[in-house]
Formats: sequence, structure tokens, C-alpha cells
Amino acid sequence: MGARVGRIAAQIHHRQKRTHSGRDHLRRPRRAGLMRYWDTSVLLKLFVKEDDSGLFAALIEEPGEVIHTSELSRLELLRGLWGKRLDGLIVPGAEKILMRRFETEVEMKRIILVPIGNDVRREFEAVLTLCYNRERPIRVRTLDALHLASALAARAREIICTDARMREAASALQLDIHPRKSGRDSCD
Repeated sequence: MGARVGRIAAQIHHRQKRTHSGRDHLRRPRRAGLMRYWDTSVLLKLFVKEDDSGLFAALIEEPGEVIHTSELSRLELLRGLWGKRLDGLIVPGAEKILMRRFETEVEMKRIILVPIGNDVRREFEAVLTLCYNRERPIRVRTLDALHLASALAARAREIICTDARMREAASALQLDIHPRKSGRDSCD
């Protein structure tokens, strides 16, 4: 997925007309073991090239890697793509093409959407309780708490994000965090 999506991003980036490379790097068996949960802002980096996109694209090139994220990501990704379009980083219409690509990845089970059901609601309350009842409360935002709750409900062992507050909350929840260090204060 990384190479193909990364190429899509590179080609649409800078107002170019091409939309894909024709190669499909997503066909690989699912790997047992470590399950990673992806925050939407990092997922967006796979569809629209940013300075650190390569770091995250390398993760999905690992054998059997499947992206797990909240069903909320479908909406957040669309908003993020529109933001990129309004900022002039992708051409008009690219947001639709990239959303179709996202939906194809979901249909092919290369991206797994964690539904927001009772298990996520229970974990959401647990995330808030743990973050807010600390001596120095972590003021986790609603959508970040929903992502963390989705990661816990899906039994993820690692979360892929760059947002400082979300990373702090993930650490308090004893989730491994990737990248290990982040220079970003926010993914918004």
C-alpha cells in the first residue's frame, strides 16, 4: 500500500494529473502478532505526501501489515483531504479519487475499520477515567479518546500517531507508540 498510495500522493501533490502507478503493493498475507492502530492524521500521510510520509509508508511495507483504524477515520480522512485541497496541496477532484482508493482498501480488508460499538464506548469511558484522574490530568480530546478507545477495543499493541497529547495518553494506557519520538505537537 505504501508504495502505491505514496505514488498516488506524489503524483497528485503539486497539481499533477496522474493518479496511480498501476502497481499494487498491498497483496500480502496478514501477519500474526503485533497489531498496530493508525490515527487518521498519520493515515492521511499515506494518501497525500508530507515530509514524513516515507516513515509511515515503510511500516505498511512490512509483510502482512494491515491498517486498523476507527470507522471515524472515514470521515476524518475526507475532511483532511478537503483541507489539503483547500491548501492547494492536491488538485480539485483528487479528494474523491483518494477516498475511492481508501474505500477500495477497506473492501479488500487492507484497512480494517473498528466499529464504534459498546466495546468502544466502554473503553472510551476507561480512557477518560485514566487520563483525567491522574495527578497531572492528560486533557485528551474527544476524537483522540475515541481513537484510543478503538485501539484498546481492537486489542492493538501499538498506536501510530504524532499528536503529543494522544501519545501521552497512549503511553498512560500502556500502548507502544510509533514513531518512538515525534517532533510534532499536533496532528490537526
